[in-house]
Amino acid sequence: FFNGIIVPSWTNAHCHLELSYLYGSIAQNQGLDGFIRNLDSVRDNTCTVDRIAAASFRQAQMFAEGTSLVADICNDTYGLSLKCGSGVEYHNFVELFGLRDSDSAVNKICRKGDSVAELCVDLGLEYSLTPHSAYSVSDRLMSQIARSDENMPVSVHFMEDPAELELFESRGALYERYQSAGLNVD
Repeated sequence: FFNGIIVPSWTNAHCHLELSYLYGSIAQNQGLDGFIRNLDSVRDNTCTVDRIAAASFRQAQMFAEGTSLVADICNDTYGLSLKCGSGVEYHNFVELFGLRDSDSAVNKICRKGDSVAELCVDLGLEYSLTPHSAYSVSDRLMSQIARSDENMPVSVHFMEDPAELELFESRGALYERYQSAGLNVD
């Protein structure tokens, strides 16, 4: 007899498996703007082999701890092949960014040529296109994502940090970042 709870499996409802290499590399309590700044520097200094190794380790860890279903946010192709036959079932949210109509995400979805989505198809992985957040996609891109397949699930980052509220109040570090880049968030 074991006095406990039997759980058939766990669901990870919002994962960024491809960002597993960041574990322990970014200082905590820096806010969203600090996270973005640090992410850019760590991303540029981490090779593909290390990224894949970290994702493989975290996937194996999730499975060993009883996770069998993952909603994974995807921005890159390098970790997708790990998901084939892994024992963990994934829904891949192919996340798009683009505030200017000239941004590549807007153009990719117009041509239906997103490489992450294409590789999901090639590997037989379930996926849907999704906007990153209300403040990182243009109205045009948001409309195109919505029209791409209205029956598929989406995952949208929304008000996860006080900096997002500040952005919509036209103040704070994110607002300043957008202003310096010549971007308008209305």
